[in-house]
Amino acid sequence: MTDKELIVKNGKKEDVYEFSKYHFRARTISSSGDTECTLYAIDENENRTHIDCELIGIGQFKHLLADLKLTGEQVPYPHRPTGRPQ
Repeated sequence: MTDKELIVKNGKKEDVYEFSKYHFRARTISSSGDTECTLYAIDENENRTHIDCELIGIGQFKHLLADLKLTGEQVPYPHRPTGRPQ
């Protein structure tokens, strides 16, 4: 993530979501000790792109939500994005 975009890497594929073109919604569902973490990128036409966040785990998912300002609070952790492109 940079100051201007969210970059999602899935294998060799890389999707870029510019903050000026997308807003985000998140959903977590807990059942039987498992938590499903889902992020949606929504463009100006309200088209939704499902971003599966299961592999990063609930802890990092919460940090991502804080960085995207979806929680209303900042969650401190040692590996905050620097704002520099990758």
